[in-house]
Amino acid sequence: MAEFQMIVLTNPVAGREDEFNAWYDGVHLGDVTAVPGVTAARRFRAVTEGDWRYAAIYALDCENPQTVMAEIIARWKTDRMRRSPAFDESRFIMTIVEPIGKP
Repeated sequence: MAEFQMIVLTNPVAGREDEFNAWYDGVHLGDVTAVPGVTAARRFRAVTEGDWRYAAIYALDCENPQTVMAEIIARWKTDRMRRSPAFDESRFIMTIVEPIGKP
């Protein structure tokens, strides 16, 4: 198996930050880590000004990361990947990266 990281940059809907964080920590991380190939997750909050307030980094242990991403997209807005109205869907980034060079 190959090691990849999926990075997701997000924002809450204005005025719903507490609801967003409760959903992300209490529901969404579990839904995503239930996808085969996703082995761990960790969230971060931006400390500098920018376009996104939050980041989540997911560890992927799989041969084909596109398959994992396709499964996450297929589950989105189903009972297997529950959505929150506090999540600003109008603008987010989801990308998969792989290590280069030596640590």
